[in-house]
Amino acid sequence: MSVSVAVLFFIYLFPGIRLFPKASGGDARSQFELAKWYQAGMNTGLFELPGKAVKWFRKAADQGHAASQYQMGIYYSQGIGVGRNYAAAIGWFEKAATNGMPEAAERSAWFGREAQGKN
Repeated sequence: MSVSVAVLFFIYLFPGIRLFPKASGGDARSQFELAKWYQAGMNTGLFELPGKAVKWFRKAADQGHAASQYQMGIYYSQGIGVGRNYAAAIGWFEKAATNGMPEAAERSAWFGREAQGKN
């Protein structure tokens, strides 16, 4: 194995492999971290798996994980891995705000105004 392949494995692949068992077992924090790992792969161009990021954010969000709920709002508002849907985005932002993310309330209000302007 060349040095660059070994570095690639430990920097990009090992975290996902390490998180998978806990995430699969239902640990919301691990699900969130695994989703962020998939998201980082999309952002770096290493791999394009938005559906995987959505899957794990959704699992954590369904358990009340505020940061995951916020990410679901972002994904729905931008149509990343899901169809663009402002109503769904607002719903996720509102859940995140209820669970302690004040910036989510701001996003919800902004998208609410945007959605009204498009009708």
